[in-house]
Amino acid sequence: MINNGKIRGVFETICSDVHFDHALFKKVCDMEAHFVNKREEHIAFFGGAVTGVQVVRFTDADRDVLFDNILNANDAELETALYALKDHTGKAVINPDWQVSSEIFNIACVWIMHGFKTSHQLSDIEKHEAQVRVCCYLYYKYLTSLLFKYFKFPADPEIAQATYAQLTYKFILKQLGSWGATIRYMAEAAVAKDGIHAKTLDKMDDDTAVLYMVTNLQGNIRDALKNIYAEFIRVYNSGARIVSTSALVESDGEMVLKESSKNPGVYAKYLKTIINDRNSFIRQELMDVVSHVMHTLAPRMLTQTLVWISDNYQNAKNRDVDVAVDIVLEHALEYMSTHRELMHADLATLVDRLRGAYMSSRSSDDKLLQARSLVDGLVKAATGSKNDTTVGAVRTGVMVYIVLRAYSRNHYTNQ
Repeated sequence: MINNGKIRGVFETICSDVHFDHALFKKVCDMEAHFVNKREEHIAFFGGAVTGVQVVRFTDADRDVLFDNILNANDAELETALYALKDHTGKAVINPDWQVSSEIFNIACVWIMHGFKTSHQLSDIEKHEAQVRVCCYLYYKYLTSLLFKYFKFPADPEIAQATYAQLTYKFILKQLGSWGATIRYMAEAAVAKDGIHAKTLDKMDDDTAVLYMVTNLQGNIRDALKNIYAEFIRVYNSGARIVSTSALVESDGEMVLKESSKNPGVYAKYLKTIINDRNSFIRQELMDVVSHVMHTLAPRMLTQTLVWISDNYQNAKNRDVDVAVDIVLEHALEYMSTHRELMHADLATLVDRLRGAYMSSRSSDDKLLQARSLVDGLVKAATGSKNDTTVGAVRTGVMVYIVLRAYSRNHYTNQ
């Protein structure tokens, strides 16, 4: 294999006035953020974890932003120059018949990532962030094209929700709880210093490796979506739906979430008036919802912990329950404030998103870490379990239940 860097040379010649500085860093950050937030459906898709429900498209205008605002170059000129490249045997470096590796946009993203990685005008943190943002933008193009292939028409939301509920934790989407976080995770892996594309981004002197990176990234997102779609078809054929929350969702839904942002104390106060009454605090249908979205949770241990919390709430020697309720609900409100798209969601969606946040091993949110610690203690006291995996699953289930029970106030008050 001969290292020639001819692809890099074309970009360095035609895009010679591109400077990988703070101004360009801001442009790529704005470009990436604009795509995620340009429409309500984009916000809902990248902020959520269901697949095929929202229509998300990468348009010609999104493509042109890269050439007009970032490269300040004509894509036709780049295509002509790149397609004319020959290797040492006289064979074309780029085969126009190869749909993914011949797409100039895809190759341009690799060169931009290389440019940021080798920049002398940015900090290491900025160089890394710029590479991640550009890689995310490339993944958006790949993903939206594949979504259009698999979902010609919007998917049934109930089937999509049931599909997500059935996914195991081998799926990154299930682990992280949203498509936005999943794409970010994949982009971080793609530009990692010890990743398989590190040398390509360092030097970009091997044309074969450049084209391999283009196709490899597309293959990664294709495989991920293909596996989710297979599960979607399985759920569709089985006729499964998430129905256990229907009455609750219809009763509360968007109205409750909006109200909670205006009167956050109302829900905590309500929960504290019923928590020491087992029959009011513990509702089987809500426990079924929690168990439905958490397959690793033992329902018996969830019930055991909720009973213990109810019985010990007014124990003067242990105020952890009272504090835990406050912190869990405060975090839920802050989470909704940060993820504004949830103000237009139903409770089932909120529960699913919070579950993902509670289980994330990468969280640095002080309030969330404090809530986890407190509820951990409650679970251990209630169950006597010392198994970290078991305690972690019950802890997440309890936190989800607390939020769900508080925000279902209107539903049970009106019964």
